[in-house]
Amino acid sequence: MQVPLRTLLARFGLAYNVEVSKRMFFPGGGPSGHVQVSVNPIDGEKTLQAIDLTESSTSVRRVFIRVTAFGSSANENMAEHYASALKLAVRNTFTGVGEDLVMEVECIVETTAATNQKKKTFRPHKPKERTAVSALVVLETATNGLISLDRTVNVNESTASILADQMNSKLSEYLQSGACVDEHLADNAVVLMALAQGTSRLRVPCKAQRTSQHLETALEIAGRLTGATYRLLEQETTAIIEVDGVGHHR
Repeated sequence: MQVPLRTLLARFGLAYNVEVSKRMFFPGGGPSGHVQVSVNPIDGEKTLQAIDLTESSTSVRRVFIRVTAFGSSANENMAEHYASALKLAVRNTFTGVGEDLVMEVECIVETTAATNQKKKTFRPHKPKERTAVSALVVLETATNGLISLDRTVNVNESTASILADQMNSKLSEYLQSGACVDEHLADNAVVLMALAQGTSRLRVPCKAQRTSQHLETALEIAGRLTGATYRLLEQETTAIIEVDGVGHHR
């Protein structure tokens, strides 16, 4: 999520960086994971800028694919195998702006030693060592829309082609509906919309396509905490979120 969220928040004028130094399963034994976040504060009396992402487009300007293979058996070939399947699926489905589709691919391998199970008395059965692949695909449309999707699968339970087809199908569904921002990016952006100066607008999937009520919850909580007003306008295949930000500054 960090890549699409960082891109979206930059449009508010907020710059931040996240570095995942070490992953850890939950629950799990041994040392915990480690994530470092750094944020550049907004200067002086400045406020976050309102954004408007409501113009639909099925043309894709740029694609970002990140595949992370992690676990004791993770290796570079595994990550590249899943990345190649995702690249092929994306190229066969989406139309780029101009002659070619701009695509950035990143493969990461995080190997971990098998966990010592002697102290894990809380589990009735000894868990199997897990090697998994985490995939992230971000589509940036010709009208600056940001559609992202991530999945994590056990390599013994899903082939690269199956994962690529499933992710590609969902991304295509988002684009064809007219959405400009996926539901998970949108519910993360709500608090920034509430703090920004002016009215921010996002076109998101309609209620029937959303998988949870996180968006509605985020809107309600942000409104109560900041005093910002909001409107969620449901349409046939998409919905428009409008948030009148309070223009918060330091």
